[in-house]
Amino acid sequence: MSEKMGTKNIRMTDEMMSACEKYAAEYNAGNANAFVRDAIEFYIEWLNRERTEKFLTPALESVITAKLRDSENRISRMLFKLAVGQNFLAHMYASTINCDENYIDTLYENAQDEVRETNGSVSVTDAFKNR
Repeated sequence: MSEKMGTKNIRMTDEMMSACEKYAAEYNAGNANAFVRDAIEFYIEWLNRERTEKFLTPALESVITAKLRDSENRISRMLFKLAVGQNFLAHMYASTINCDENYIDTLYENAQDEVRETNGSVSVTDAFKNR
C-alpha cells in the first residue's frame, strides 16, 4: 500500500491469528496484517450499510420508476399506433367484401381462440395454412 500507516497493537488469541494467516494466504490478501485491515474495512462498511441503504434505496427507486415510465409511454404509443392500423384495416376490409353477420362472428371467435392458444404469436403464414 502506498498510504502511510501507523502501527497499533491489536490483541487476539493464537487461534484468531492462525485463522488470519490461513485466510490471508488462501485469499491472496498478502499477509495477516492486510487481511485484518480488509476485514475491519469490510466490517465498518457493513455497519454503515443502513445509512447507505437509506440513500441508495430512494435513488434506485427514482431511476427504476423513470425507466418504467419511459417504457410504459413507449409501449402505449406503439399500442395506439397498432390499434389505429388495426381499425383502418378492419374498415378497409369491411368495405371491400360482403359477408353475413354470422360468418363475421365465427371468424372473430376463431381469431380469439387462435390468439388464446398461441398466446398472441400468430403469423400471417400460419393463418393461410389453417384456412
